[in-house]
Amino acid sequence: MSNKNITKKEFMAQDIKSLYLKKESIVTVQPDWTLERAMLKLIRSGYSSVPVINSSDQVEGLISKTLILDFMRENQHIKYNDLPNYSVHQAMNKNYMGIWENTPLSFALELMITLPYVPIIDQKNIFLGILTRQAVLQVILKYLSE
Repeated sequence: MSNKNITKKEFMAQDIKSLYLKKESIVTVQPDWTLERAMLKLIRSGYSSVPVINSSDQVEGLISKTLILDFMRENQHIKYNDLPNYSVHQAMNKNYMGIWENTPLSFALELMITLPYVPIIDQKNIFLGILTRQAVLQVILKYLSE
């Protein structure tokens, strides 16, 4: 995103195509994985949540340490040793929308107020990567400091 000599309105209307991290560098899990495997992946990666991507490379939602712990608490206080008996699909957040890479920065910024990242998808819901709150804030900071 080039920021030279553009108005605030033009800046906010730019698409996010150059800002998102490509799928090859993103940690993901699959909906049929066990919750134990997902939890280990989250712990080892250091991320608190990651996208759930199915075998057709489509976004199904997200899974997080908090969602797994909430699932354990809500289901008769499941113990950690029971996690191999449950799948990611059972605990994941299915109401997690993706956005297209031609989405205006202004819309992405509104989403990023409450979300640490948003999946980037194509018109067939194929996962392309994620847009992080950090990337959005960095480009805004750069714009404001020029």
